[in-house]
Amino acid sequence: MGLRPTVPVLVSNKSFSTGYSALSVVCVCMLLLIDPVLATSTGQPVCQLPESSQGTEQQRYEQHHAAAEGLRQTAAARGMEWLATAGLLVRAREEADGGNWPAAQRLVYKACLQAEQALKQADREASAWKHRVVK
Repeated sequence: MGLRPTVPVLVSNKSFSTGYSALSVVCVCMLLLIDPVLATSTGQPVCQLPESSQGTEQQRYEQHHAAAEGLRQTAAARGMEWLATAGLLVRAREEADGGNWPAAQRLVYKACLQAEQALKQADREASAWKHRVVK
């Protein structure tokens, strides 16, 4: 059994070695950023799309798409739009045009989640940059 390179990880201002390769750590970090359940400590999805039990699938999709697009635009205005978010909304529209409402809803949900995470990143970066300035 060969030696695996370890990756130091900073968590809560404490550094420790994970014993995993850098690629493994990057993959897990990316999964945490885009997975709707893993992204929260409670295991609950974070994307807050409007609750709507009335109307057709198409009407619910349109409401959710508009909400996700609004979040994306807000993140873009703050300079923190993630690269894949707009593409997810385009793919959702394509699925909706083809009548595949469940796939369209999943893609809108992922786009909404990414936009919300981008806004959280913008909030963190609004003050975090001050700690990175060399004094």
